[in-house]
Amino acid sequence: MKKLFCPLVMSACLAWLTTGCATNELPKPEISVQSPSADLSRLKHFYVSRDDEAGAQDEKHLVALHAVQEVLTDHGMPATSGLLSAMPTDTECKVIIHDKWFWDVHEYLLSLDIKFYDAHSGALLAFGHDRRAHPTIRRSPEFMANELIEAIFPTSSGANNP
Repeated sequence: MKKLFCPLVMSACLAWLTTGCATNELPKPEISVQSPSADLSRLKHFYVSRDDEAGAQDEKHLVALHAVQEVLTDHGMPATSGLLSAMPTDTECKVIIHDKWFWDVHEYLLSLDIKFYDAHSGALLAFGHDRRAHPTIRRSPEFMANELIEAIFPTSSGANNP
């Protein structure tokens, strides 16, 4: 009886430990946006900067900064980027980003926040947040910036829009 009982208990324990919940759905990124209440199509000079100039020259932050700049330009919103203190006087829209990076085998962009401000009045025109925490949905900074700009401005035209 003992010879039969031990393997049976061991098999039951192994079966219990290996069961799990199966699903075909991948987790979705967390994206939240406030679409513009103001007409941003009239704005011609966008300037992209980080919310924190202390780490602005770090390579990973420069990657995110340039990704947002390129995506805006691709969507018909010509943008330059740099330190907030160096913003040109002809800037019409100040674009502030906050990028959060995380290390897990390699460094990746965990979340990206983009806020659009009227450069003269300081009024918030639009904003968006994208977070990709699950390993199966991590994407490049360029992909995340494009995804977020298209969510904020769904009718924007550019090279990346069909």
